Amino acid sequence: MTYLSDFPVDTELTAERAKETTISHLEAMIGGFTGEASLRRYMATADTLTSCLMDKSADEPPQKFMVSYSVDGTSGRAGLHEFMEAWRKMGWEVGYKAGRKMVDVETKVVGGITPDRYSLNLQMFNDEKLVVTAVSPCFPFDRDAHAKTIPPTIP
Repeated sequence: MTYLSDFPVDTELTAERAKETTISHLEAMIGGFTGEASLRRYMATADTLTSCLMDKSADEPPQKFMVSYSVDGTSGRAGLHEFMEAWRKMGWEVGYKAGRKMVDVETKVVGGITPDRYSLNLQMFNDEKLVVTAVSPCFPFDRDAHAKTIPPTIP
């Protein structure tokens, strides 16, 4: 079975804590930005618990939490560069991405990995609009985990 994470399953992490920490990292992202940016939910159904395995038929696979937000208040390459700098200042590993890999050439996707292994991808669409997707580390399957109410905006 193909495992879809660069890090091992965090056996101490729960679905609830993954959701809370993901939102905290998004709040820190906006707090570290020097301009007037905010986040607005990209799609109402874009927050989800999903399998960390490629084979979706696996019984009780490890899970991860992911959510996407549109970035308001900045856009384009300038926005990508501003967030890259803010993430570096916060001690995150930062770089351009092609697929799941960090690359040495400028792309339309910036990836950030927090010290606690949450990943954020900031993607530019149509050379302007920015969308950030945040993903938690994988954690053990939790049959009772349900999507927590996710804030529609992050000021």
